[in-house]
Amino acid sequence: MSELLELDDVLESEPPAASTAEVGDILQRRFELSGPVRAQSSERDANFRVDTSAGPYLLKITNAAEDPQVTDLQTAALRHLERESPSLPVPRLVAARGGTDQPREMLGGRLHIVRLMSFLHGRSMVASTASFGMRSAIGETLAKLDAGLSGFDHPASEHNLLWNAADALRARDLVRLVDDPIKCRLAETTFDAYEKYAAPVMPSLRKQVIHNDLNLQNVLFDDALEPRISGIIDFGDIITAPLVT
Repeated sequence: MSELLELDDVLESEPPAASTAEVGDILQRRFELSGPVRAQSSERDANFRVDTSAGPYLLKITNAAEDPQVTDLQTAALRHLERESPSLPVPRLVAARGGTDQPREMLGGRLHIVRLMSFLHGRSMVASTASFGMRSAIGETLAKLDAGLSGFDHPASEHNLLWNAADALRARDLVRLVDDPIKCRLAETTFDAYEKYAAPVMPSLRKQVIHNDLNLQNVLFDDALEPRISGIIDFGDIITAPLVT
């Protein structure tokens, strides 16, 4: 139980506090870029779009509570895909002055890793009903993404992640926190089935680093060419886990 609570540190930590003026200063000092800055939505980090004369970029300020090794895992995976699968629509990192991908900045009294990457255009379909064409495009793109990551490894790729489906039984004790008896029983039944059928075969399955969160929120579609996928975003839950084939 204590291990699970430790995994909540990033989610419980306040997102980085940065003004558009501070972001503009970072962009100028670190990347020699300037332009209008707009805050973007984010679950646990702070994201900003900057429109420069060379095009739009995304500046990501990582939550200070995130393990730097886990941040480096995400960065290394993106660099690997850039080399091995250049046609995949994933963010492309932009190195700061001096060549580093992960400069650090003190903001609000805390030290944060900042990364600059290409801004991916497209429309999230999270509020839409997925069509057959969309599902097919997601499946094909996910297969290409897994193929691109097949030769990638990193020391932090097996880090603790609360929603690692391959280790789901760690969360079983949390069922007692569910007040609704019907939902509680449903969760217990699901864990029973997982323990009986899934857990015994997990060690025999092929494993590799996977995206682990390719839902409709993290897939962008081209408005003009639906269902063509124009972006795969949010590598924050990347981990080594069984590969579905």
